[in-house]
Amino acid sequence: MKHCIYKFSKIFFVGTIFTFMLQFPCYAFSQDAINSYNKGIEMTSREKYKKAIVHFQKAIEKEPEFVDAYYNLGILEEFRGNREKAIEVFEKAHKYKPEDYEIIYKLATLHYTTENLEQAEVYIKQIPPEDPHFKRIVEFMSDPGENIFSVSRKDDIEETKEETKEDVEKKLNGPDSCETLENNISEIKAPTGIAKDSEGNIYVADFSENSIIYISNDGEQKVIARKGLIKGPIGLAIDKYNNLYVANYDSDEIVLLPASGKAPKILPINVKKPYFLMVDDSGILYVSEQANNTVSKHKLIWKN
Repeated sequence: MKHCIYKFSKIFFVGTIFTFMLQFPCYAFSQDAINSYNKGIEMTSREKYKKAIVHFQKAIEKEPEFVDAYYNLGILEEFRGNREKAIEVFEKAHKYKPEDYEIIYKLATLHYTTENLEQAEVYIKQIPPEDPHFKRIVEFMSDPGENIFSVSRKDDIEETKEETKEDVEKKLNGPDSCETLENNISEIKAPTGIAKDSEGNIYVADFSENSIIYISNDGEQKVIARKGLIKGPIGLAIDKYNNLYVANYDSDEIVLLPASGKAPKILPINVKKPYFLMVDDSGILYVSEQANNTVSKHKLIWKN
């Protein structure tokens, strides 16, 4: 006997807002499994995620091929930061439904964010180029199926300069005073983050206008990104290749503006209310997260 159950295909966590899409497929599952599944849906909608996980696990125990239960369980594990556990869950779902591109997409992105690039590539190759999930992969990965990386790299050769005694003293003692310069940057409604690239250009985030302003080293000022992916920008950071990173406070995202001039893209990492950013020369992106009261670390991967 077939029973109709609820299925939500995606979960979006933005602050305390929960959104899910309802469909009404029918499967030959036991009523007990369906009841546990729907209880998991209810607990998720009430933001009681630990209880939701328990109910999805019960649904799977009663029906080991309950793919939708695996999917929703995987989403919740990923949201809670348990990426390895989420991968394990999605791989079980993939076993029972190997041509589900949403599941394959989740596996590709999870392996990517855990730096298992070879396995991410394996899953990317399973998605046909004409499928919408392939386009979603391309949005934050370049050359999928060949090389997988998050930002473009410029060739750079840095000249090593020996420090003088005067340089060492300045480093240890800091500046003796501070002089305010003229020619202030103006006409920015709500400036927040600021960063400077290796060529002396300045980038300023404007929170109220959802924009990023570029000021060249000769004083030229222009908006290089407005709205679209930019949503409540606060912190800015620039890596050694002059790629710009934006902390989207309102959308819980980190946006990359490539130095190459390519379209901005969202990095596939989970953050909650990102505030300040920093990127070191080894490729570690540090994010201060207000909602989690923590500073998270994320490894950036460049194309050779």
